[in-house]
Amino acid sequence: MLKKTLPSIITSGTALLALLVGQVLSQESDNGVSYKLQYFHDNNLVDVLTNTIAAALRLGEHGHANVNYLVDAITGASRTDIHGSQIGPDGITGASIKSPSVDGITSASETGEKRRQISAGFSYARDFIQWLRGNGGANDNPTTLSITGINGVENDYTSRTLSAGISQDLLERNTTLAASVSRSFDQYRPAPRFIPSSSDEGWNYLGDGRRLTDHVDLAFTQGITTTTVASVLVGWSYDQGYLSRPYYTYLISDSTAVPDDSGGGGIYYHENLPATKSAMTISGKLNQYIPLLKGCSLHATYRYYDDAWALKSHTIELELYARVLDHFIIRPAGRLYTQSSAFFYQDVYTMPMLYMTTDFKYRESMTASLGLKLIWELDDFIKPQGVPFFGLYPTSLDIAADYYRRTGHAR
Repeated sequence: MLKKTLPSIITSGTALLALLVGQVLSQESDNGVSYKLQYFHDNNLVDVLTNTIAAALRLGEHGHANVNYLVDAITGASRTDIHGSQIGPDGITGASIKSPSVDGITSASETGEKRRQISAGFSYARDFIQWLRGNGGANDNPTTLSITGINGVENDYTSRTLSAGISQDLLERNTTLAASVSRSFDQYRPAPRFIPSSSDEGWNYLGDGRRLTDHVDLAFTQGITTTTVASVLVGWSYDQGYLSRPYYTYLISDSTAVPDDSGGGGIYYHENLPATKSAMTISGKLNQYIPLLKGCSLHATYRYYDDAWALKSHTIELELYARVLDHFIIRPAGRLYTQSSAFFYQDVYTMPMLYMTTDFKYRESMTASLGLKLIWELDDFIKPQGVPFFGLYPTSLDIAADYYRRTGHAR
């Protein structure tokens, strides 16, 4: 099949600059407060500024709590076509950039919007096997129970997630078994002129604009040698409700229709996706420390995805972490991604159909990317003399810059 080059958004470079300032509140590594400032820019004129504050606190011998608050602002090139003319797929996540602009990092749905998210979690870790045997002080194979809640709010979208997990270490922590379940409650609230009609299958399935997502994940991690660790992860998800996006509309020519603004006849139809979707993923990861190159490790990942919409994908990723100096780490990386097409995807629709989308995210495609990241660790950089707070609590500053270039082909 003849391959075509996708639009320039995925053939040009993208730079990511992340600044991380960590302020630890005690000598125990589990306690601390950190602030992260992250700036993203790509050649589609999308800018994202993200601020994150995180706090962690140990509660007694076995408990641990954490709270995170995130605020990001997304701005994009101005768009005048509210009907969503095709601009191209995002080179990071495969999300399409249409009008209004869709941010490729946070999946925000409007140009110039803000997102606020708060999450809180609690975990309890204890070696119950030894505790039941009367060896309360041993902690060789702990069991960890955790629960997390997340609440996110955007201009037109809210999302709430509850999750619970359990992990069990075995064989003196050389083997780990883990499982987690979660449910997300999402709600679209588009402007009145973007609200789909009653004929759009998913809009009224759970109530206007509602969406539920259930996740189940299982993981197995095994230390093979003192320098090699392998993991296998299996995930299953089920989405139901409004899975489309109200801002995606398509013009279908109709000689009997009232002419549109451009002078041609046609009717605009909303994107309409099936109201349910189940999906399965299988991932394998291998982390290999390289003794001959001190401070270097290779991370290799493979991921397979298959869903009920006939979309299948394969992802291969390689990352090399290398400490070049005492405070510098470089991370070259490569990624290859291929996927088949969803059964309802078409480049152009000549007549209305039950399911319609021209989103490149659902098109048969292949992308390849190369990236380079530089991390500068400054553990001893902030040590002002005579300041009680900094003198009492250890402080660190990390600066990271990441640049990547991605190319893709539709098949």
